[in-house]
Amino acid sequence: MIHSLEPSSMNVLNHFYNHFKNSIIDAAIKIEQKSLLLTVIRSNPNQLSRLLTDSTLNNISFSQMDLESLAHNGYIRSLDELGKPYEYAITVAGIWCVELNKNEMDINRLLNYFQVTKLSFKVSSKPLQDIEKTILFAMIGIRNFSSAHPMDINNPSLREYWAEIFDMCAKYLRELKVVSKEKWNIFHPGNEHPISYVMRRRKDLPQKTFHIYQSLGNYKYFLDVDNGDPQKQLFFLYKLIFGRAETKDLIKDIYSFCCDVAYDKSKNVRETFEYINPEWDTILEEAINKFYYEA
Repeated sequence: MIHSLEPSSMNVLNHFYNHFKNSIIDAAIKIEQKSLLLTVIRSNPNQLSRLLTDSTLNNISFSQMDLESLAHNGYIRSLDELGKPYEYAITVAGIWCVELNKNEMDINRLLNYFQVTKLSFKVSSKPLQDIEKTILFAMIGIRNFSSAHPMDINNPSLREYWAEIFDMCAKYLRELKVVSKEKWNIFHPGNEHPISYVMRRRKDLPQKTFHIYQSLGNYKYFLDVDNGDPQKQLFFLYKLIFGRAETKDLIKDIYSFCCDVAYDKSKNVRETFEYINPEWDTILEEAINKFYYEA
């Protein structure tokens, strides 16, 4: 609830607002859509806490009546718990009050910001990058189809084997003109292995795959295929990677390649062989055939 303020109290609150805004600008933090409220929502809490602490104002600069009115309404607060009872900082309610008063913010704009930044499918609609196609295709090949059987690169000795699998998959995708370059490890990770480097930076891939691709943490990743309708999940992934398939021969070739990867390479990066069997061969084959007829 926004409380009406006397003009003098509103002037004091504007002073706190501008002081905090200048601190944000001095810290080289971008003001989000010209709004301090949206900037606070987006920014790192520790960084903001430090800025608030550094941008306090002493009570001797203002009338006690105005300070008490603002504090009572929750627009500013003293830093008494930090041993600074005579210093005050603006609150989120205070920022909201100022921006509402200036017609720079309202509830519809705030809700729209949350909708766009938190609940939209904007990321989901973006096309896959080449490295993302390679990752998904490699994980289909090795059949990391559940959290119990993930791609596990926590063990450094397995990363080189995974690099070989990525090389195979990227080369194959390039031959089909699905990716633009055969070389997938074009990044500059310093001393970090290219595999761990590219995997740690795939922040958008869960949304782009509607969370079929998932991270377990600790360098473990999987495709949530064995959950509900595996054929439907694989169909979606094939379509996401390839877009469409022009001929039946191409479908057979993709299926054959995936099986070769599973049976020839999985022994290097997996301890168990769940999903490496004729039953799942059939599931993959039916999914990719469906991809040909329906994509």
